[in-house]
Amino acid sequence: MEWNSTETIIIEREAGCCQDGSDLQQLLLEYEASYFDWQEYINRIVTESGLSYPQLAKRCRISKNTLRSWCLQGGRPRSRETLIKLGFGLDMTLSEVNRLLFYGGRFHQLYPKDLQDAACIFVLLQRQRYGGDRSFDYDMAMQLFCEAAQYRLPEKQASVPQVEKRAQSDAEEETQTAMERLLSLQTQQEFQEFIAEVSSGIAVSHKRLLEYLSDFIGMRLLELARQEGKPVSWHQLASMWDASGEFEKMISSLKHRGIVPKRRHLIALGLRLEMTMPEMNTMLGYAGMEGLYARDKLECVLIYALQNLELLHPEVRLGNALQLMQITKNKEIRTQCSQIVEEYMERCYQGENGDWTEVAEYVCRILEELKLPEAEEMLTLLQ
Repeated sequence: MEWNSTETIIIEREAGCCQDGSDLQQLLLEYEASYFDWQEYINRIVTESGLSYPQLAKRCRISKNTLRSWCLQGGRPRSRETLIKLGFGLDMTLSEVNRLLFYGGRFHQLYPKDLQDAACIFVLLQRQRYGGDRSFDYDMAMQLFCEAAQYRLPEKQASVPQVEKRAQSDAEEETQTAMERLLSLQTQQEFQEFIAEVSSGIAVSHKRLLEYLSDFIGMRLLELARQEGKPVSWHQLASMWDASGEFEKMISSLKHRGIVPKRRHLIALGLRLEMTMPEMNTMLGYAGMEGLYARDKLECVLIYALQNLELLHPEVRLGNALQLMQITKNKEIRTQCSQIVEEYMERCYQGENGDWTEVAEYVCRILEELKLPEAEEMLTLLQ
């Protein structure tokens, strides 16, 4: 399988063209062989390694029970860090680790302008340079990361507005330049010098994600306050969605500890916040993840649901744009919202008074109709 293959694009387009649940079921069956099977993949890895569960788990810095559950029960890694550890333990090259991140969890590849990722890239390259020497392991990468952290100068870090002011092409060129520098480094001293040079350009992705989510939460709080006729807190809104407080914990962990929510949980929060597909993909991008992926069964269904919902109720996209444009401080997002509003004005769009449902409720109906085993966790978070 290749990243962003033509077949992936075709599946996404066909999902958006499905007329109903039966069409979607047929599409899922038609491309059954295209969906990434983590359980099959990890079992093949274990077999090829020739190691026992305890041996391979120790090398990968994970528990043997976790590895066993992946192989026997089909569970998969929930964090990007776990996949990186797995890549080190399996003696993967840099490109192989990046593929693992993509297929194993739809995470972005290792990013040269992130301190921790840069340390992993450097150590992986050194391992290759020295013929697969396992002393260049995950622990070494984390040690380098901790040492490099002293070069982080908070007052000089790129704030969100600074990131927004740069053209996308400029940012991509800077990232490419940083990667080329990493590829040329020979010693740890050179790595530390590299970190000192690029520290002012380190991206603050967690902050951008938190600010984006905070904007949507603020929008929904204002809506609920108008309905209730009194101010409403985030705690009250989150409690209405989930009595266990899962969403509230996610935001708290992100805000206070920089912990990005698990992908499925983050997607569920996006649905609760009434995000359209483009908005969902923007959120996932800020989280360091790929957008909704058509070669994942559950996410293929979500692509269908969100695209179909926007066709049936275009006022969702317009309403979000109008509200977000007023509340966000992100200039890039505000510009995008303004363009959406102008587009609707040019089309002389008039809001519909037909039957309307919340995004999460609409998605739940489709998931229940299809009876996907992969949707169990998502339904728990949305009902």
